[in-house]
Amino acid sequence: MTVCFQPVLKLEIWHDYWLAPPADLTTLPTPWVSPSAHLSSLPSSYNISQTLALRPTRECQAVLRQLRWFIRPQAYGAILLAQVDVEEDHRAADKAIALTPFVPIERTTRLTFWLEVRDRNFANYTDLSLLTPRDRIYYFSNRFGQPTDEQLSLTASQYVSAEDTLPRQGPSLTHTVPQVKTGRDSFVYFDPMAGRNAFALVEITLNRLLNEQGEIPPPQPKTYRIHFKNRATRWRYHCDRPHGFSNDSGPVPFVGMPPQKMSVPVNVIDRQTYATQDPIGLSYYRQPNQPFTDPKGKRLAAPSSAMIVPQTQLTDDGTQTVTAIYSDIYL
Repeated sequence: MTVCFQPVLKLEIWHDYWLAPPADLTTLPTPWVSPSAHLSSLPSSYNISQTLALRPTRECQAVLRQLRWFIRPQAYGAILLAQVDVEEDHRAADKAIALTPFVPIERTTRLTFWLEVRDRNFANYTDLSLLTPRDRIYYFSNRFGQPTDEQLSLTASQYVSAEDTLPRQGPSLTHTVPQVKTGRDSFVYFDPMAGRNAFALVEITLNRLLNEQGEIPPPQPKTYRIHFKNRATRWRYHCDRPHGFSNDSGPVPFVGMPPQKMSVPVNVIDRQTYATQDPIGLSYYRQPNQPFTDPKGKRLAAPSSAMIVPQTQLTDDGTQTVTAIYSDIYL
């Protein structure tokens, strides 16, 4: 037997804002379709590391040392390498064999990571509620996926949503919770010092990686995905002079330039302001220019992710709700 390190687990963070649409935009029925709809894997140029980062909790660091595992940050998230016993003939990381961990893994072992946000505009271009209560935290776990899948989701549905939140328990908790379980009494213990920059807690139950013999079966590494959807906003254009458009004959279209050949209806707000009728997905790859023109043939700029304006109203119970979100562009 030979002892070596092998990649056993990948944590991928997908975000549609940072994924470019297909080169042939005529394949999109509308300009606000998710750019990841055509992808089965991440492109080699993808890099989310300046926006989101995974950091092991203190408990996880101790577990990794005990197991002789290592975590390595990657452009897409992180990869975990385990010290394993392999046959001499399989030193070239043969994915067709099961790997035997050098340190046996107890089936109750969990790895937990803080997911930290590094971009102050993250909430602007991410399709999540702007009114998420501060007493809740996002929680992602591999218990949502199936252990036989080659690529598994860590979220309750395809994209991160409000379903992926749990109550946040502060330092007033005086006993250790051995395992977080889903259910009406579940919560995430949040140490404000250790996880002060945390957006979410990611939990990986290693039992779901093992076969009955305690080995890590092929294919390796197992790939788990956290997928964020880009926010769609109504693009609102502010002109420095009257735009000359009118709603008398209905919505004014943005006429798409080749190869898109798409039109996006807009509403006239006043003599110097108009906005798209429907939300359009924000994308890093739409800045600074978008191949849309106004009815006079002028090319229109795409909005910055920093310039979003929520429109809110009070409900009957006194709480606020967001009715529309605009991206302001000044011409």
